[in-house]
Amino acid sequence: MSKSKPSVDLSQRFLFEKKHIRGELIRIQQTLKDLLKHHDYNPVEKRLLAQVICVACMMSSMLKVKGKFSIQLQSASNLKLLLVQVSNQEQLRALLQSDSPLETDDLLAIARGGHMLVSLYTETMRDPYQTIIPIHHHDLVGCIEHYFLQSEQLKTRLWLKDDGETFAGFLLQALPEMDEASFWDEAVMFCETVEDKELLGLPFDQLVFRLFHEQDDVRLFDATPLQFHCGCSREKMRNAVMVMPTDEVQQILEEDGQMSLRCDFCHQYYTFMADDLAEDVAGDGLGSQKLH
Repeated sequence: MSKSKPSVDLSQRFLFEKKHIRGELIRIQQTLKDLLKHHDYNPVEKRLLAQVICVACMMSSMLKVKGKFSIQLQSASNLKLLLVQVSNQEQLRALLQSDSPLETDDLLAIARGGHMLVSLYTETMRDPYQTIIPIHHHDLVGCIEHYFLQSEQLKTRLWLKDDGETFAGFLLQALPEMDEASFWDEAVMFCETVEDKELLGLPFDQLVFRLFHEQDDVRLFDATPLQFHCGCSREKMRNAVMVMPTDEVQQILEEDGQMSLRCDFCHQYYTFMADDLAEDVAGDGLGSQKLH
């Protein structure tokens, strides 16, 4: 394997072609900064959000079918919503909403009784594919490992590391074709030797080489760059207005002469004057269009 310069904000896959085990690696730094500059999250919230981003990107990368992938945490506890969306171009956006600032990332404490909704949508799908991951563990690692083992019957190990600025993930998974008496336990043992500084800073090709250079069937795929991209637009915000009750829109326009909507992901405001919506209000086109 050739050496490369250290880099961040990318994901990379590798595969043991004979042993039927796959791996996913991810590291983010600037992408997270670009995302967080629009929000006022404390260190606990930042860490939890970054962990879900890492998991979402790795799970999205494993899919044979590419589309819009998301993980959504919902509960009736303090953590009301945590949403991460990953596009098929590996562009991502995310947000977190809670009743009060989170003081712990213990999922059973902040999201008891909640769940994670995993969704995949492609242009060829009439309805998105969705699955629910119950929150039965204190941390994200436990929830994800348990889900893959119980629901997908796939042995999975997940490691998440950070230094407060850079966040990284390492996922190892046995494919259905794997022989039970295979390389799995040895591979996990090797992965357990990875130090935080290696996962956070060592180029992934060098890391994979250090761990598995004695194996002759390791295939390392090209790295995929990651970046923050909100994707909001004036047209999409106008569509949001279109699904609002007509009388509510009319009241706002009559009182203020305009209405402003803020994107929850990037906090950009979109302002519509009464004249911009006059045709829709007059024609009662509000409340009838779908929001995409």
